[in-house]
Amino acid sequence: MKQLLTIVFIGLVLVGCESMGIDEEKSKETEIQNQEEAEKEIEVFWETFQGAVAENNIDLLISMSALNFSKSNDSDNPLTEEILRDLDFDEEAHKQIEAAKVDDLVYEESPVGVKAYSFTVDYSSEENGEFYESAIIYYITKVKGEYKLISIFFAG
Repeated sequence: MKQLLTIVFIGLVLVGCESMGIDEEKSKETEIQNQEEAEKEIEVFWETFQGAVAENNIDLLISMSALNFSKSNDSDNPLTEEILRDLDFDEEAHKQIEAAKVDDLVYEESPVGVKAYSFTVDYSSEENGEFYESAIIYYITKVKGEYKLISIFFAG
């Protein structure tokens, strides 16, 4: 009887281990599928963003954002919809954004404290022998299940 219990116990352990392996495989499979879906979603967002920039379609860019707009020139929240509408994508921004691939986006901590994809438009100029550099960084992350532009950071 003791041998029978031992055999049954070993059988249950083996079955349990095997089912754990299946669960791990399913978990890895689900993780890979989720990652592939996320990659497709950011790719669609990026291509739409590039198209909006190419067409200077500020209304589409606003709809693609989760920026917290102020309705007036409130000093506590200086980013108004009017300022974004005035944000002209110059020739350099067009060139860099339109040429960028989704793989050029960097996944990092954003200034608002969340992980986000970022893309940097770099500027450099020289005046009177002085060299100047500046950048505009666009941060994109999921908000309520959709990728959105969450922050624009001006540096330099």
